[in-house]
Amino acid sequence: MSYWVRTQDKKNLVQLERILLNGKKVKGYSQMHPLGITLGSYGSEDRAAGVVDAMQGKIGSAAGLHIFFEMPREM
Repeated sequence: MSYWVRTQDKKNLVQLERILLNGKKVKGYSQMHPLGITLGSYGSEDRAAGVVDAMQGKIGSAAGLHIFFEMPREM
């Protein structure tokens, strides 16, 4: 299964191996991005954690070989 994420700024579509909550930012890591890429930035750590929860829900409900997730904009 592969996990693809479109960054909040809509400039990148990246395949990831690991997702990390880093304060108000959500970062993704892979062989192509070993130092990480910021997927999205939010107004609070709780909001960022909520986005990671949504990502986890998408992974848990996936039925196919590829999962796509688009990072939400900050409200």
